[in-house]
Amino acid sequence: MTNRIAIGLFLVVILALLVDYLWLDFAAALFVARRLVMLVEMLAFWR
Repeated sequence: MTNRIAIGLFLVVILALLVDYLWLDFAAALFVARRLVMLVEMLAFWR
């Protein structure tokens, strides 16, 4: 991964979080965080 791609991805993530904060009151970020926790628990079960 080049620096240009890394900076672009970083800006996209920051922009998505900013939009989520301004319009959705962090609902999307909270949803993704909860799904990530569920995924980790499921993977721990299959381990």
